[in-house]
Amino acid sequence: MTKKIEDQLNELANERAKLQVLELRELEEISAILTPELRTQTEAIKAHCACQAADTQTAIAGLEAAIKLAVVAHGKSVKGDFLMATWNKARETWDSSGLAGYAVAHPEIDAFRKTGKPSSTIRVIK
Repeated sequence: MTKKIEDQLNELANERAKLQVLELRELEEISAILTPELRTQTEAIKAHCACQAADTQTAIAGLEAAIKLAVVAHGKSVKGDFLMATWNKARETWDSSGLAGYAVAHPEIDAFRKTGKPSSTIRVIK
């Protein structure tokens, strides 16, 4: 089973690498047909757009933070025309290792333990 998963991970890595190569090839092919004048104009446009995008990302981050604080203070979820800010009650947590030790002496507490489903994420190995 482990070998099959390893093979799938390697296949996924290869597909991701193929996509990166295709994206680079596209940029190289576009760059090859641009005259020096067009290349200069293109870089100026990219720089201008990047500056505007950075300003917009800063505005978005500020609005998101303000909205989240306001919704927490409001105590209810709020719907806009296109987005919704959800309010979630405070999450209650317990010291699992402490309770596990306590359960040794008091096994009746095990009836209240719930175990969630395992999950998986895919990360790049650095």
